[in-house]
Amino acid sequence: MKLQQLQIFQNLTEEELEKSLVCSQAVVKKYPKDTYIFRQGDVPLKLYFILEGMVELGSINLNGKITRSSYVTVGEEFGEVEMFLRQSAYSGYAKAKSEVSVLEVSQNFFGGRCERNCVHHSKVVFNMLQLFAEKAEKHNRQIEVLTSGNLRQRVAAYLLENCDPDYRV
Repeated sequence: MKLQQLQIFQNLTEEELEKSLVCSQAVVKKYPKDTYIFRQGDVPLKLYFILEGMVELGSINLNGKITRSSYVTVGEEFGEVEMFLRQSAYSGYAKAKSEVSVLEVSQNFFGGRCERNCVHHSKVVFNMLQLFAEKAEKHNRQIEVLTSGNLRQRVAAYLLENCDPDYRV
């Protein structure tokens, strides 16, 4: 995936994109399969966007067992919860499940407007808010499905929510 295709950079010109990358101190970094991008307990300083590959997100309890696990893939972001809540440490880990290429954006970029009062800065922050709103809406729909009716009704609601509307039998 190209940087221009990331939702955080939508509606930016090529010049604004370049300025945003400089202003945000963003870097593209590659991680080999099975390496950690961050570990549980690390200090959250960056927001990550996947350009290639898949990342496993999880946490390890006191007994050493993985207690939750999900996967994020191309175009998705991770690391935002602890960073934006200004937590002192990640509550989980991020591990490359394949060779991964990520855009790493410094937390400082999202702290407010830069001293030059850049228009592109405002656009990127607004796009980030839109990403969070879409993620919240998705989670609300998932909660609605999980709490609606009996098991049969929940399965039907899930299938309807996730089916391809263009599928023909």
